[in-house]
Amino acid sequence: MAFTKSKIGIVTDSIGDLPDEIAAKYGIEVVPVRIHIDEKTYIDKVEIKVEDFFKMIESSSVVAKTSQPSPFDFEVAYEKMLDKYDELISLHASAELSGTFQSALMAKEALGEKGGRITLIDTKQASMGEGLMVLKAAEMLAGGSGTSEVAKEIERISSVIKTRFVPDTLTYLQRGGRIGKASAFLGNILNIKPLLGVDKIVYPVEKIRGGKNVVPKLLEQLRGSLKPDDAFMACILSSNMPDETAEVEKQVKADVRLKGLVHAKVGATIGCHVGPKVIGIIWYTL
Repeated sequence: MAFTKSKIGIVTDSIGDLPDEIAAKYGIEVVPVRIHIDEKTYIDKVEIKVEDFFKMIESSSVVAKTSQPSPFDFEVAYEKMLDKYDELISLHASAELSGTFQSALMAKEALGEKGGRITLIDTKQASMGEGLMVLKAAEMLAGGSGTSEVAKEIERISSVIKTRFVPDTLTYLQRGGRIGKASAFLGNILNIKPLLGVDKIVYPVEKIRGGKNVVPKLLEQLRGSLKPDDAFMACILSSNMPDETAEVEKQVKADVRLKGLVHAKVGATIGCHVGPKVIGIIWYTL
């Protein structure tokens, strides 16, 4: 059942990998990106499920690509939500990673006076780095907070949030042109896993040698960033790596500083670049 207490609604995009149940609980409008495979285009989560997407890219050598929602897509979403709410907060993936924020801005401007009721926020993140901020905004609005209070807290979270994830193979990074074919081949032969971070852009943190070191390295990143009295919120982000996911969950839950934990699946946008098997942790201090 959606919350009706707040007069402020939330719009986001499907790059954020926000679980459907959270979007439904808070009445969040998720504007989908488009997925391009061969000559076909699919609307993320509407015309293609992430499980089917991963099957398609696993069984093919084609390069899957994404494109941001159009300004018109956002206009439609904004018009719909402005009929229900006095104001909107629209939170989106890093403007340096995607043109989604720019599309949202163009839609806001096209709406003229109505657009003045929309507050746009660049989360400087992607996947559940973005998703956790959307969730926090929804929780604050449900608790009676106003737009300025929410925007201030989201800005704080954006400055401290950490996203760390590890794809199981370099193949998809190579397909998307992120690394060279020789590097991918050599990396896969040597069983090297890239530990990646997000802060405006996706960047390499370090190389992990061997699958058995993935979970310890992720946990090392988490624990190394926290002070003894730091309370934190976390998300375990994964796809098709159940054993690693279970171990990460066990270790994260054992930390007495943990105040909240969300599970999320990697969506098609991130999946285009990292493939169907990936695990990560996203966290921020409270």
